[in-house]
Amino acid sequence: MPANLVSESEGARSRKGGAEGFRGPLSELARAIELSAMARKCEELLLEKEKRKSAEELCATLRGQQLATLFRTTQKLAAEKALRKAAEDQVAILQDVLETVTVEKDELQAQLQTQNSGSVLRRGVTWQYNLDGHWEEFAVEANEQMLQAYLDYSMSERFLAPNL
Repeated sequence: MPANLVSESEGARSRKGGAEGFRGPLSELARAIELSAMARKCEELLLEKEKRKSAEELCATLRGQQLATLFRTTQKLAAEKALRKAAEDQVAILQDVLETVTVEKDELQAQLQTQNSGSVLRRGVTWQYNLDGHWEEFAVEANEQMLQAYLDYSMSERFLAPNL
């Protein structure tokens, strides 16, 4: 073999050997970079897991508060419904009482009017008019008409209303 070729092959070998000599530290560096990237990814995943856990805890807390609020609101609503039902029952009772009292009042007014008109006539009280300084009695039919007109007027709103 020519000397030239020998030295070339030795040089090539030494270059190859030199590259192989760097291969160990280069692969260790690559492995360190890869491990560092994996460590960063793990940290990101752990951080994400912690955030998710915090979010789930917050959701659980809010869900509990929501349920408590719903329970309180349901209780208040039930109480208000019961009060409303009781009030409606009272209104119905009072309306019945009002109707009964109104009917009784009308009956009593009619009885009073009948008693008043009859008692006046029975006692001989009559309407009179003045003629030349003397008081004269109305005829029986005119007396009844005057009495009825007076009773109608006394039961009217104008008579019962205060004078303003």
